[in-house]
Amino acid sequence: IVALVLIVLVGAAFRLWNLEGVPPEMTSDHVEKLRDAYRVLQGDRDIFFANNGGREPFQMYAMALFSQLPGLGIDFTSLKLLAVVESLITLPVLFWMGREIVGYHDKRLGTLAGLLLAGLVAVSYWHVAITRLSLRIVLTPLVTALLLVYLSRALRFNNRADFIRAG
Repeated sequence: IVALVLIVLVGAAFRLWNLEGVPPEMTSDHVEKLRDAYRVLQGDRDIFFANNGGREPFQMYAMALFSQLPGLGIDFTSLKLLAVVESLITLPVLFWMGREIVGYHDKRLGTLAGLLLAGLVAVSYWHVAITRLSLRIVLTPLVTALLLVYLSRALRFNNRADFIRAG
């Protein structure tokens, strides 16, 4: 647990250092995402956001909810902070994935694999860069890790609930 907490803290340092200044300006993708989140707050309940080439709704709904926290609003900094939160949630889930897939027969090896996986992603250039750019693709490792955890459990134990969670 201590090692995982340290890994998450290192990951937070990589993602939060000079967050206000890097990247310094929004792109059209950021503007569209913030506009869609604002529309959600105004009552729109789209399941697909057609503007900007079309996008799935999770990030817009998450931003709308996140912007309601005290001291936050619908702005670029809040969007970057949301991406940091999503990215940091990914690290313990990756640890869990390593333990679940590798550690079924050998818990110690599974723990080591999970810590290694979380540690590598915590300092991974591409994951940190995508997080700082607030791109939706930062959720891909999180969703994939959850899929693999539940799929491996479903196949190992033939548990219907895990098959449903994997779906």
